Amino acid sequence: MSKIEKVKFIIERLDNYIESTNSKANLILACNAVIIGGLLTGFAFGDKVCSSSLQKVLLIMLAISGLISSIYVVLAILPFMESKGMESQRSLFFFKDISSYKQEDYIHFLNDQSESMELNDLSIQIHNISRGLTSKFNKMRKATYYLLVEIFVTTFYIITIILK
Repeated sequence: MSKIEKVKFIIERLDNYIESTNSKANLILACNAVIIGGLLTGFAFGDKVCSSSLQKVLLIMLAISGLISSIYVVLAILPFMESKGMESQRSLFFFKDISSYKQEDYIHFLNDQSESMELNDLSIQIHNISRGLTSKFNKMRKATYYLLVEIFVTTFYIITIILK
C-alpha cells in the first residue's frame, strides 16, 4: 500500500468515526426529547405527578441535565472548520480552502502538485480531522454522562410515584 493510499485509508476511517458520532448524537437528542417531553407533560398534570418536594427537585434535575446534554450534543455536531498547518498555501483537500479557489486555479493547482506535496497536505488534514474528532468525542462523552443522569433521575422519579 502506498503512502497516499494509507493516508486516504486513515481519512476514510476518521470520516466513519465522525459519521457514527453524528448518529449517536441523533440518538441522544431523541432520548432527551422523550425525557423532556415527559417532563413537560408532568408539569401539565401538576400536583398529580409532582406532589412532593423530592419529586420537584428530581424534575428540576431532569430539566437541567437534559438541557446540558442537548447543548453538548449540539456543540459536538457543529462542523469543524479549521485547517491548520498549511500557512504557506491553501489545502487541496479541505473543503473550505477548495471553495476559496477559482475553479480554474484549483484545477491547475491540483494538477501541478507533486505526490510529496499531496502526501504532506493529506497528513496535515488527518491531523486536523483528528483534532476535530477528539473534540467531538469529548463533547459526546459529556452529553452521554448527562443522559445517564437523566435516566437515573427518571428511574428514581418513577419509583417515587409508584411508592406514593
